[in-house]
Amino acid sequence: MDLTTFTLRYKVNRMKAIARVGAILSLLFFLMPGVVLLNQANSRDMLAFVLGSSLIGFAIFVGTVLWIIGERCCPKRDP
Repeated sequence: MDLTTFTLRYKVNRMKAIARVGAILSLLFFLMPGVVLLNQANSRDMLAFVLGSSLIGFAIFVGTVLWIIGERCCPKRDP
């Protein structure tokens, strides 16, 4: 294996790892406030319920999209 192939494989693996970490962090960043808002919502506090549900939905969407982008942009390359 020459140096160019090794460097390319290392960069692909590193970018994929960065994309996965970003997906997990964004999922947690939006999921935690959403759960907190849902726990604080009572029967009269509709705004907290709507914001909490929206943040949870956004967390799931953004985390999944970032994970898929990382997989598509950095495919596994054959040596």
